[in-house]
Amino acid sequence: ALPGGGFPARNAQGQHICRQCGVPGRYEDEKCVEKWGPGLEGPGIVGDRCRKKMKCVERRGTLD
Repeated sequence: ALPGGGFPARNAQGQHICRQCGVPGRYEDEKCVEKWGPGLEGPGIVGDRCRKKMKCVERRGTLD
């Protein structure tokens, strides 16, 4: 398994996926329009939705 979330950078369809949760980014006209932020393995690997979720958890100080 990979460190962090354990997901590869792309799925079987070649879509950029979040390495934290494995959800593919949003695509419009065959282009990825998702914003990618830094994660545990480096820059540009965590989807925006997952990153926002992590920020909320950090602010609360809990992991549930």
